[in-house]
Amino acid sequence: MMEDANGMYLSSPHAFAEPLVTPPEEPLEKKNTSASERLCSLDGMRGLTIAVMILVDNIGGDYPSVGHIYWNGFHFADFVFPFFLFMVGVSMALAFKKFSSSGNGSKLLLQRAVVRTAKLFALGFMIQGGAFPYYDLSTFRYCGILQRIAFAYFVITLMELYLPQRRNIMPGGRMYLFNRYVWHWVTAGIILFTYCMLTYVTQVPGCGRGQVTVECNAHRYWDEQILGYDHMYGDPTYSNSPECALPARPSWCALKYDPEGIVSTFTAILSTFLGMHFGHALIHFKAHKDRLQQWAPVSVVLFCLGIILHFTDALPMNKNLYSVSYLLFMGGSAGLCLMLFYYVVDMRQIQTPFLPFVWLGMNAIFIFVFSDSGGIASAVIKFLYYKTPDRNFLSWVQDTFFFSWMSHGAGTVIYTLIGIGFWMAVARYLHRKKWYWKV
Repeated sequence: MMEDANGMYLSSPHAFAEPLVTPPEEPLEKKNTSASERLCSLDGMRGLTIAVMILVDNIGGDYPSVGHIYWNGFHFADFVFPFFLFMVGVSMALAFKKFSSSGNGSKLLLQRAVVRTAKLFALGFMIQGGAFPYYDLSTFRYCGILQRIAFAYFVITLMELYLPQRRNIMPGGRMYLFNRYVWHWVTAGIILFTYCMLTYVTQVPGCGRGQVTVECNAHRYWDEQILGYDHMYGDPTYSNSPECALPARPSWCALKYDPEGIVSTFTAILSTFLGMHFGHALIHFKAHKDRLQQWAPVSVVLFCLGIILHFTDALPMNKNLYSVSYLLFMGGSAGLCLMLFYYVVDMRQIQTPFLPFVWLGMNAIFIFVFSDSGGIASAVIKFLYYKTPDRNFLSWVQDTFFFSWMSHGAGTVIYTLIGIGFWMAVARYLHRKKWYWKV
């Protein structure tokens, strides 16, 4: 499966090496970039997100403020997945551009999208369907990170392919992208409305309508009705809350909940849509200043709306529910982060300090699948153990070289940082060999 990548968000070392061709009916703005453009900033931001993902997945248990929030609010780990989805959208806009000038580009793009969606679903089932490589079909988990990415990717592909664009309007101005892609925004509004209806209007037995607590919410109800309770995630974040560590813990601690469930996928799709909007700015505006002027207002408005909705308790941020305020705040944060990376890496050309993250970003799906986050590499290593499965090579390394002379928390941090360095070295080797894993 190693080959040059040419479009998928997670494997894009050359995704931006293609000329960004502008349709003939649309005049170009003043360019600051060459015809053959590549955004190292996007690779770097993606790679940094991968590194953060590995970090928080490993040390979150020792440092709860770094791991996922139990319910309302957000912690450091809660930035990771929305950022991924956002970058999917940015990369899609750029990768899809080359199909616009092809006579059968739409058909080819749809075929490729179907194949990649199926591959991502299959890979997601393999990683998160059970305890790799063992799967109990009675409790097989249908939802997961890669499955959600696949679904968002496919929906945004359909929007880009089949929704009309207003090509006859004059380019330029801060509202140009909203005017040109007005039907995309209308569709996004319909998706958001559907999420709100399912979340706040659904009559949940024993709970009524509009409840968004751990024990009472429509998201669990819809997942249970469609997927089946046994196929939902069995270790949700709230099960690790202080209340659930008490001897007389609340009954909701034992409830299953899928953070990548059906209803929350609607707003997750919109994170990818926001990334697509930012990618459209890269397509239609060539000057650095013009791109930043397109991104800045949207990022600030999204960021502030999310903050206001959360701290007024109108719509609290909630990663498990992928609430509206969470969608807005994380979309704005991702936009601001992209602006910072773009300014430093692509405009100022300060690239050397970010190269390790760029390498990670070029083979992000490979790193995700085989690192501790995906778990395939560690699962393979743990096949060999002494007497009991918890006495394996990895546990021996951790106990011997880390936990034996420092605290568990400090040892976990050092072990994880070394692991991130290892995966950076792997990514650099793959880059030097020009091997890029795509699905």
